[in-house]
Amino acid sequence: MVKKKIINDEQCLLSALRLSSGIPPVALDLLNNKNWEIRNKLCEIFPIAIQSNILEILPIFVENDTVMCINWLIYFLIDAMKWQQNIKTNLINIDQTKLIQLISEHFNFNKLNNSIYEWTFYRNAFLNNTLINKELLITYLLLNLINKTKMNFIQY
Repeated sequence: MVKKKIINDEQCLLSALRLSSGIPPVALDLLNNKNWEIRNKLCEIFPIAIQSNILEILPIFVENDTVMCINWLIYFLIDAMKWQQNIKTNLINIDQTKLIQLISEHFNFNKLNNSIYEWTFYRNAFLNNTLINKELLITYLLLNLINKTKMNFIQY
């Protein structure tokens, strides 16, 4: 008999439902497998990584389902765009408002939009080409993402 975790946090349930295209059995499956733990780890490390070393999240992308992790990142970026436009009732990741706010403070709207386009393009490349060096491409995308930040960490 499979033991299922019970998650009582309404925001987690709503986020899982939104990440699962509104399909309750898929959302329940997401909550009850290791993918939810991976997402939580990404949510925990991303705020630190965005402020210090973006490559700290590289292992999460490389050691797990890369396309799934890219999807989550894209949803965070979309939510940050919504946050900047004060559209806070329709967030996908309703359980991660602090992370969404942090991302929205670090990137302007156009750079978020460009990043979403870029991550989507390469996500599709991962889906269609198995010969891609995952680690190298994700490293490139993460460094490119941090180069789009509003903050200027390097003084010239």
